[in-house]
Amino acid sequence: MTSQKGLRYDGSIDKYPITEGEIYSLGNGSKITIADITLGLPEFSKNADCVFIDPAGSKGVLKAYYTKAEKQCPVDNFDEFVAHIKRCIEQINPDRLFVECFYRNKKQLVPMVESLFPHVKIYENTYYHKPDCKCWIIQGTKQAEEYGGFQDDYSQVDEENFEAPSNEEAGESEEASSDEEEEDPAKDLFVLKEREDGSHYMKVVCPYCGNMETIEIED
Repeated sequence: MTSQKGLRYDGSIDKYPITEGEIYSLGNGSKITIADITLGLPEFSKNADCVFIDPAGSKGVLKAYYTKAEKQCPVDNFDEFVAHIKRCIEQINPDRLFVECFYRNKKQLVPMVESLFPHVKIYENTYYHKPDCKCWIIQGTKQAEEYGGFQDDYSQVDEENFEAPSNEEAGESEEASSDEEEEDPAKDLFVLKEREDGSHYMKVVCPYCGNMETIEIED
């Protein structure tokens, strides 16, 4: 059982316990559950006609999420994780798919959406309401739509539209920039550390973008 405050989502896990596999029905007909997509989809999700996903940005971030769930990461690399996502989307077969992506995972996710839908558009966006925090929304549809996005042919989108953020913006260090360079990127997450000047900090995973960030801890 994890005891660190960061790993317990500030106590929310204990205050609002959710059992894996249990389906919670809301008054408006919505349903919520916790499921591991590498093990398969809940049946009710296969009825969706529109899907929005915000997958982990890298193998390191994915492993960190499994660490928080007190589980062993079931994939050996990020491409294997993307293959699981694609298989799930194929099973659902929605009319429309939206995928939030970041610089670290766009090169895997854009081709995935293009392989599933005949019409693909990409929208530039930001997170944290900060112009420097760039992300993109990939939209895949079965039918052509007239509004928004770039041209349907992704090959015509210049790479300059996807300028890489600095390590500071991405919330990561040089050493943690690729799967090959990080043997265990989750080992230092949610661990309270002390600097030489006596101040404290902790590396965490952003719940919105999946990037690793450093937060200051006040005594």
